[in-house]
Parts: sequence; C-alpha cells; structure tokens
Amino acid sequence: MAFGFLNQELAIDLGTANTIIYQNGVIVLDEPSIVAVDVATGKCLAIGSEAKKMHERINPTLKTIRPLKDGVIADFNAAEMMIRGFIRQVSKRKSSLFSPNLKVVIGIPSGSTEVEIRAVRDSTEHAGGRDVYLIFEPMAAALGIGLDVEGEFVQSGQPAPDRETLFAAQTPQAFPSEILKNAYQRGFSPHFTDDASVVSEEKIPLTYVLGERYNIKITTPKDLEFVRKIY
Repeated sequence: MAFGFLNQELAIDLGTANTIIYQNGVIVLDEPSIVAVDVATGKCLAIGSEAKKMHERINPTLKTIRPLKDGVIADFNAAEMMIRGFIRQVSKRKSSLFSPNLKVVIGIPSGSTEVEIRAVRDSTEHAGGRDVYLIFEPMAAALGIGLDVEGEFVQSGQPAPDRETLFAAQTPQAFPSEILKNAYQRGFSPHFTDDASVVSEEKIPLTYVLGERYNIKITTPKDLEFVRKIY
C-alpha cells in the first residue's frame, strides 16, 4: 500500500486474543486485544500489553475487558477505545488522533451477523477511520496466497460479474401473501436464497427501496444485547 502524509492506509486483523495492524505490508502492531477501564468513570486506562498486566491485579477501581469474542465485537465501547488507541499508537500523532484520510481494511469472520458487521464498521469509524472496508477472512486469506478468486467464474464459462452492477440488499422484504404463497408452490431451486429470489422466479417485477447501512437486522440473542447497548 502507498501512504501519504494526509492519506494513511492500514489493514487490521481484529483477533479475540491479539490485534495485528499492517502498514506497507509490514506488521507495525501486535498487541493483546484487551482494555482496562476505570470502573467509576468508564475511562480507558490502558490497552494491549499494559492492560494485560492490569488483568491479573486485584483492584476494585478498574476492570479489564476483552472486546472481542470468537473474532467479533462483543463490547462496542471497549472495542472503539481499543481500536482508537491502537491506531493512535501506529500513527504516532500526538496533536490529533488520526490522519484526516485514514483508510482501513478489516478482516471479519465469514459467519458474522449483520449486527456484528455493523459493530466492526461503526467502532472503526468512531475511532477515526474515514473509509472503512470489510473483507471476510477466508477471502482475505485466498487473496493473500495469490489465489485467483474470480477464476472459477471464468473456468465455468461464466464471466466474472461487473462489480459496478452489484448492490447489497437488506431485509426486511415484503410481499402480498398470495404472491408469496403461490411462489412457494414451485419446486425447489438451488438458486433460492430468500423470499425475493423465490418470487423473482415467478417473473413478478420486484421494487427495491433505497436504504441505508445503519438499518440493522437482529438475528441472534447476542445481536439483541448489542442493540440494547448502542441504543
């Protein structure tokens, strides 16, 4: 990656045990994913190695938090403090927290829910990331070892899709009950992924409404806990 004075690019591997930050293809930070906070004020006292040292101390005035569980954010506030602190360490900017044009790429587990993905993005943006890009870890690993991730489309006789024509769809989806019932009377197709894909087989035109990424879907009980924290 190329870096300019006003344009920094970082790649972050948020791990349950350790967080690693890469810059120009070099590991510039490898620290334990842990935060120490003041119990009374919630203020961040230390992160990484320093926080890990406090983890073993018996002190009623502070507590240590591991913001990630199974590779995804479990504590939004602690994750934001940790990411902010780590980027500050890398940038070594004392007068301001981050470069005004900080671009960040973060790997996320392939099984992440919509809420968990939102938590990673929001934590990084709140920590100063101007442009935040998320990539599923298996895809990042494939790219890292030089695999042609689009080659299968070509080998199967199908051209790789034009990314400019792709868009992300969000739930909820709504259909008149009769249309949906009739659509599900058809036989199963491996192309079915949701109600919209089933209805589209009926050649019924679908209408898409422009949404925004802060719309989130609650899938698991853990998602509900997270939403309660941020709202």
